[in-house]
Amino acid sequence: MSKPVELSPAVQAAVEANAPFHEIALAEYREKQRFKFKQIGEGEIELTALAAPIMSLEMMLESLVLVTAEKTLVAFLDKPTISMGIGSMGTLLTRNKTEIKKGEKTVEVPTFNLWLEHERRRNVYTLTFDPRAGEFCYSPDQRLALNLWRRRPHTPPANADVLAKPFLDHVAYLVPEVEERERFLDWLAHIEQKPGELPHAHYLMTATQQGVGRNWLSSLLACVWTGHVALDFDLAQYLKSGFNGHLSRKLLANVDEINEGGKSERWEHSEKLKSMVTTRERFINIKYGLQYSEINCCRWLLFSNYESALPLHEGDRRWNVIRNPSTPQDADYYARLYKALDDTTFIAAVRDNLMRRDITKFNPGARAVMNEAKESVIANSGSPDDERARELVKTYPRDLILADHLYQFIFDEAPDGFNKSEIGRNWRRLVPIAAQAGIEKLHRAKDMTMWGRRGWKVWILRKPHVWRQAPAHDVERELGR
Repeated sequence: MSKPVELSPAVQAAVEANAPFHEIALAEYREKQRFKFKQIGEGEIELTALAAPIMSLEMMLESLVLVTAEKTLVAFLDKPTISMGIGSMGTLLTRNKTEIKKGEKTVEVPTFNLWLEHERRRNVYTLTFDPRAGEFCYSPDQRLALNLWRRRPHTPPANADVLAKPFLDHVAYLVPEVEERERFLDWLAHIEQKPGELPHAHYLMTATQQGVGRNWLSSLLACVWTGHVALDFDLAQYLKSGFNGHLSRKLLANVDEINEGGKSERWEHSEKLKSMVTTRERFINIKYGLQYSEINCCRWLLFSNYESALPLHEGDRRWNVIRNPSTPQDADYYARLYKALDDTTFIAAVRDNLMRRDITKFNPGARAVMNEAKESVIANSGSPDDERARELVKTYPRDLILADHLYQFIFDEAPDGFNKSEIGRNWRRLVPIAAQAGIEKLHRAKDMTMWGRRGWKVWILRKPHVWRQAPAHDVERELGR
């Protein structure tokens, strides 16, 4: 019996929706392209790199750098992301031989071995990433480092403004409000023009409909900043493993659907993101590689189909929110867009547009703007305390709960600490938090005699119509069961 064909999520969704054949084929095409652009975001593979380099000793002295760190590596100066251990580099360069005199004989020895012993060999003590600095610089921990940043050369096409029009038109479709669109384009241009300067705010795009073309935009940006875009960054997996090598050397990180997981997980994502976007430097923890520090200049672009995707507080200063259109364009529109991604002149034209854009009015230190879309996200968020209250209603084994236990569940601490003012403030906050979750006081409880005394404070989690008039022995039995 033949094994059933496994379909990608996008193709499966198209099939289940009984989409026409050409739309199913387009979904399959986009899925394959998405994988390709994810690789491009990490860095294009040049076919010339497949051949072992032919190098003289002088070329090695100019091109190789010894990184003497916790793990000793050898890196190429012009392509510093290519590094390997001494033994592996020796194997790569094994075909390079140099004739030397040994006594009266002339013998061939590995050129790499001569480089290792040469007084002009270049040495550093770690790696780092800093778009503000040159080939060699100091890392955040003040060690002499090989800088992984190299600005890619750029040759603008002759008719760049015309070629870039599909990009500008699609951004206009995704961001229909003019002021928001100009701000977003400035934000993108700032990445190109000042890559080492981290802005204060980042972006969340929400949509009620899939397939409006946000993934096309992030795929395009992965092509524009090859090697410096973490496309489809798996935040949930990062939170589990702690390995963040995927963020190394990144100017932009894209999370494609941040609403995955339960409510508590979304708050965990939110809190982790807050520290990730605000830190000045990042310790890169690579599973099998050298660990090092680099400055944090990674911007974040998040996509979601839920307004509850990224829980935000009323006073949030970090996230601009854009609501994308709810009606996708026709299939031919997206077919043209995705075809454009294969055109290198189009990619160059988009980069040129961002490179030449006037961003003198862009303030990288400005707080995120409050607009209707962000207000809606905040309204759908609720605080961590609100989430815990709702979770308590759903999972607590009894319909009633003592006030002290309710306080401890909501605020994750008992109401008997030394900070009396904080405890008093929390008791006042408890009332509106409980009300939002449908929890109410059993006002008669303080006058009931239970367990031999009066004055109990009891809250109703469920079935208020039952418990408001329940006798004391039923309340006592429910609390004690």
